[in-house]
Amino acid sequence: MTDVKVLEKKESGFAKIQLATEDVRVIVTTVGCQIASVFTKDKDGEWGDIVLAPQDLEHPELDSAFMGAVVGRVGNRIGGASFELNGKTYTLAKNNGEHCLHGGIKGFNQKIFDYEIIPDGVRFSCESPDMEEGFPGCVQFTVTVTLVGNEMSLIYGAESDADTLFAVTNHSYFNLSCKNQPIFDHSLKMASDSFMVVDPSGIVTGETASSAGTPFDFSERRVIGQLDLEGCQDLKNVGGYDHPIVFNASEDQIELSYEPNGRVVKISTDCPMVHMYTGNFLGGGVIGKLGVPYDNWCGIALETEGCPDSIHVEKEPSVILRKGEKYASVTKYTFEVMK
Repeated sequence: MTDVKVLEKKESGFAKIQLATEDVRVIVTTVGCQIASVFTKDKDGEWGDIVLAPQDLEHPELDSAFMGAVVGRVGNRIGGASFELNGKTYTLAKNNGEHCLHGGIKGFNQKIFDYEIIPDGVRFSCESPDMEEGFPGCVQFTVTVTLVGNEMSLIYGAESDADTLFAVTNHSYFNLSCKNQPIFDHSLKMASDSFMVVDPSGIVTGETASSAGTPFDFSERRVIGQLDLEGCQDLKNVGGYDHPIVFNASEDQIELSYEPNGRVVKISTDCPMVHMYTGNFLGGGVIGKLGVPYDNWCGIALETEGCPDSIHVEKEPSVILRKGEKYASVTKYTFEVMK
């Protein structure tokens, strides 16, 4: 059984909730449905927290890295911070150069969600009003977080009263060493043979490239390694990995591991790709759990998602949520120890 309890609750709406089993303890908050901590055991049975989070959990506007939060209405970038839908042009905030990133200036990561304790977890909910951050339609949105044994599930659901764009993801940064140090010695394996090319501004070009023989080839488990920014133009463009990795399997697509302590995270999703971001611009920004700023490359975000900038690069944009349609997506995280 999963023990679910509220650890802290304030009049502001901020609450901290713990989900605990024998093998895993997860702490989530009502601010952006943030995963603030994931405690797992290493090969010696020692507990450690494997995700990054800001020291101040109650003020997400201070966290430019979206740590642990659900981001939206649309995760990733929308090129030119505008889009056309049903013959009308909508203008969004330019909060990432010329582009709109993760929903705008005040996206879902800054919302205070209502919550309900359910068996094995917690269900968060919120309303996003018509034209919030420039997006049409009033959206009813839920995020259900469950923990059963060593498996955490994030279940997303939404419905809009008008045609809109909608595609969310969780923006947790993993560091299985449980320290403020680069993730270059982590190993990664992904069910993928291609990736989407991005330009120096981080926006996808629409081109999909083969990963074979490139630093993007994780078809077999290998150490991420020191980033060769000069030797690979795709990495140099954005200071490291900040690219959508396209899956060639429909489940069990990602395995992240850290051999020194044996920790493993496996990810299975119904999304067609994952945005792999190695924290290239974390340095000197967010004050972390240890009271010091996180450094560059000290966490890896694996953001399961649909096609970035879908509205501009897909012939039939998957990001469009039509009136009355139901949005649904699930991503599962399994926490293990190397055998």
